Amino acid sequence: MEHSASRDGFVDWPTSEDYISKTLDVIDSLAARYATHPALLEIELLNEPSATAVPLDQQGYKIVRKHSPMDYVIVCQRIGNADPTELYQANIGFTNVVVDLHYYNLFDSFFSNMSPDDNIQFIYKSREGQLQQLTVQTAPLFLLVRNS
Repeated sequence: MEHSASRDGFVDWPTSEDYISKTLDVIDSLAARYATHPALLEIELLNEPSATAVPLDQQGYKIVRKHSPMDYVIVCQRIGNADPTELYQANIGFTNVVVDLHYYNLFDSFFSNMSPDDNIQFIYKSREGQLQQLTVQTAPLFLLVRNS
């Protein structure tokens, strides 16, 4: 279910140490440049990675903390049918970490014949347990961004 954009069609960057290193360099550059800007609230490390990005998230968290001890560091669950609790169990960091959740009913055939109201009720009833599981005192904050 890869839908990332690329200039050359290559989207498997997580398998390349060179690409991961360049990504961390970009995070370092942006954090260094904007960490002291009063309008900066957060830095999201990756949006909807197709593979587990836990090692990059751990390194990216350290990079952001090097420049800013208090800005939020946002990590995003993998795209597709991924369990967001994997990010909670990864011990990425402990200060101002937010897990960005994206639920896409639109791309799952299970939801094709449901009305908009049925989709909303599914979110309220079926996803409530997972969201409650994520809302524990020792866990990072979470941000439910998209339901489509």
